[in-house]
Amino acid sequence: MPQSIQPVAKTMRESKFGTQIKNTDLVQKGVGEGIFKVKDPFLTANIIVYLLALEPLRGWNLKKRYQVKEIHEYLTDFILDRVLKRSAEG
Repeated sequence: MPQSIQPVAKTMRESKFGTQIKNTDLVQKGVGEGIFKVKDPFLTANIIVYLLALEPLRGWNLKKRYQVKEIHEYLTDFILDRVLKRSAEG
C-alpha cells in the first residue's frame, strides 16, 4: 500500500457507521486532492459503509476461514483498489 494513502486506509478501518457525512467528506476530499477517482463521492461513501457492514453481518460465516484482521485488510484493499486514482491515469 502506498505510504501516501496509509492515513486514508486507517481512517476507513476505524470508520463508524454513524458517520456517513464524514465518510462523504473524506471521499470528496480524496477526489479534490487527486488521490481518489470516483464519479459520485456520495454514492461511493455509501457503498463503502455498506461494505464495512460485511464483517458484522456475515462474520459468523467468514470467521470460519479468516481472522477478523484479515477480513478488515481485505475490505480495505478492495475498497482502495476501486477508488484510488492510478498514477498511470494521470
